Amino acid sequence: MKTLLTKNQNRLSTLIWRLLMLLAVPLCFGMDNHSLSLPQCSQYTLDNGLRVMLLEHREQPAVSFRMLVNAGTLDEPQGKEGTAVITARSLLQGCETMNAEETADMLSAIAARFNITVRAPYTSLELDALTAAADTGFNILADIILTPRFASEGIRRVKREQRAMLEYEMLDNHTIAAKHARRLLFGENHPLGRPATAASLGGISASDAKSYWQRYYRPNNCTLIIIGDYDKEKMISLIKTRFAGRQSGNIQRRRHTPPGLTHRGRLLLVDKPGMTQAVIHMLSPAPGSGSDDRWAFATLDYTLGGGGFSSRLMSAVRSEGGRAYAVWSSYQNAPDFGLLSITTSTQNETAAATYSQITGQIESLSRDGITTAELNAAKSHKIGEIPLRLESPADIANLLLRYEANYPGRGYDELSGILERYRQLTREEVNRAAGKYIDPARFDVVILCDLDKIRGQFESRYEFEEIKFTKGI
Repeated sequence: MKTLLTKNQNRLSTLIWRLLMLLAVPLCFGMDNHSLSLPQCSQYTLDNGLRVMLLEHREQPAVSFRMLVNAGTLDEPQGKEGTAVITARSLLQGCETMNAEETADMLSAIAARFNITVRAPYTSLELDALTAAADTGFNILADIILTPRFASEGIRRVKREQRAMLEYEMLDNHTIAAKHARRLLFGENHPLGRPATAASLGGISASDAKSYWQRYYRPNNCTLIIIGDYDKEKMISLIKTRFAGRQSGNIQRRRHTPPGLTHRGRLLLVDKPGMTQAVIHMLSPAPGSGSDDRWAFATLDYTLGGGGFSSRLMSAVRSEGGRAYAVWSSYQNAPDFGLLSITTSTQNETAAATYSQITGQIESLSRDGITTAELNAAKSHKIGEIPLRLESPADIANLLLRYEANYPGRGYDELSGILERYRQLTREEVNRAAGKYIDPARFDVVILCDLDKIRGQFESRYEFEEIKFTKGI
């Protein structure tokens, strides 16, 4: 989420950071360009439970601050879908020391970049500042987190923005299909099966946002990550001064049972008349980040569809079948669950044939596993690609935050050892995971289409359900 900066202010801030990036060199290469040498990390915990991770890197005059809050859309009350986003975005609508406009002006004055990310299991508040303004940037971040006002006008403004975002999402057919697929997989009683709607946003009040903040934005539910060029002792003093007084809380996160390996998927055709192409979105349970199979499954995903033009799906559906311009898979995980998605679009006339070709590749991977050549290609990509993504303190901070969210208390160690874990991966390990997790019958499948043009292709071959497209999902 961007701040409320004007266009000119945004351009100035962006220009400064682009100039800084021109001076950047990859921070995490070892001598052989195939090792991950992260800056040393000092970790400690305040008496109120706030975890702090400090990493020093002095090659660029910049500092990145990340506050990880272990709560996201999974923790929203039923009927109030959108609360996590409304709460997070409302933090910029004014606090005890600044109103919304003053907050934007302060961030602009120090050429800081501010972003908010809300995911299913977590929320992150992200601020990047130049070293000369590091103390000011930290204090702005602390004010935003610790003393939000949650004024009614600010909440209304954020809700208007979110409703506009929902309307925009309903223009994207891939997003529509993905939302339907999550509802099939998780069901309407699970937060991931209940996306935010205009109605649910309308029911969120300032008191709802404040209650969510009071419940989850507690120090013992947060981790503060700081990396860059800063005075360490001074920063430690600032952290204690600003955050030590915040009381811990009795954090009781909402628990939800994710779909398991006994799940059996369904095929849903969503009728949207006038579509010239059918959008296919498939979703299946996968191992979570807490599973020992996560590395093997990531390798399977790369081979199946995550590896771009070298993947099996791209070769079969695009290069050989000529039925789609692109088809890809994506593996995402959280501590308690994972998801494997497959997405493509094709002409209405080839919808059933394309779906059949995709399921054929899934069956082949489950039955036969991957070859030695495919394993080596996937490992080579992972080992070579990860260090290239870490060119600045902000890059490291972002990836470390995601690892800390997935591996609470051990994110740094997990990230430090990721390349070695891929090196040790064996074909037998990967193929055991293929047999365990990859199964066409577990996929929930949504095909968004002009149903009159494709119904005949499916009636004689598949059992399916059908519904009319509405904007209310």
